[in-house]
Amino acid sequence: MSKRKFDEVLAENAITSNAKSLTVQALENFKTFLDTPVPFGTEIYEWKSDEVLIDIFSFESANEFDLAVSVGQGGTIYYPLARVLASGGTEYQVGDVVKLRDADVTTVENPAYRDWVQNELSASSMKQKGEEPPRYGSNVIKTFGPHLFSLNPLLREENSKELYFKVRKSQIENKILDVDSLFAVESVPNTQS
Repeated sequence: MSKRKFDEVLAENAITSNAKSLTVQALENFKTFLDTPVPFGTEIYEWKSDEVLIDIFSFESANEFDLAVSVGQGGTIYYPLARVLASGGTEYQVGDVVKLRDADVTTVENPAYRDWVQNELSASSMKQKGEEPPRYGSNVIKTFGPHLFSLNPLLREENSKELYFKVRKSQIENKILDVDSLFAVESVPNTQS
């Protein structure tokens, strides 16, 4: 099967319904992610030679099945791809796309959920108190949470979806040299009947 560009696959399948496959959603959202301008404020800091400020690619899936399979923190699906927003060295430039370690952003079953389900009360007719914890969680917060970086700490918004992380170069697995190749797909499942 030859590889085709993402836009060609979308046009061919005329995918417009809410039942888009996770792959199609990811590709569409990644395209938007790449086109998003670098936020104001990265240039006001001096960066050490081994520091890189990154924006990790994520999106909210509209499909309940996708969330059941791939959900991350708060319904967000994370991918091991990031954009460089600032760098102190010469290895990475603003706008570069980098690959992170898969294990650092993978979705895992929440141990708190497992404990909630596997206890004496769940096997009895008694009702558990409290709210059931989310079944899945992403390693993003565990791995990169300590590296959270606010561009302007004076204007921090409590519910901001903009999460940037100041990481060491060693936390980046690879620089992606041909970003367009990520949009070349073998096949995208046609979800229309």
